[in-house]
Amino acid sequence: MLFHRYSCMLFNMDGHQVSQQMVMEVGDTFKRILAETVKVREEHPDDMSILQSISIVLNRHPELRQQGLAHEVLQWYICRMEAWFATDADMISLKTWDQASAIISEHVLTGGHGLVVQGYDPVVKALATDLDIRLNH
Repeated sequence: MLFHRYSCMLFNMDGHQVSQQMVMEVGDTFKRILAETVKVREEHPDDMSILQSISIVLNRHPELRQQGLAHEVLQWYICRMEAWFATDADMISLKTWDQASAIISEHVLTGGHGLVVQGYDPVVKALATDLDIRLNH
């Protein structure tokens, strides 16, 4: 899956655009899956990964499973979640994964998302100006 950030279009691996309708429908399914993970959390006293809980949800609700291109789009949604947490889904805690949503909804974290166009290298270079950094010393 390739997401074109300027046009907000999703493309499959063959370069064909995925319909907005499919992206939205799979997005709704993903939201339903995540809502079901809350039930899994309430049933299990021990923590587990969000990936493991998604697996439990899909076993309980096979109608939420996706096939073909829709499965690829669902994987894209999971990848977006992994990007948000900067880790693989099998490392995201079921107990705490949605706490960021609560913080955002309380407006503690305001503002939109940004993209660092040239990466963080210019930031690091600016912060390192006039620092005496010695490697292999």
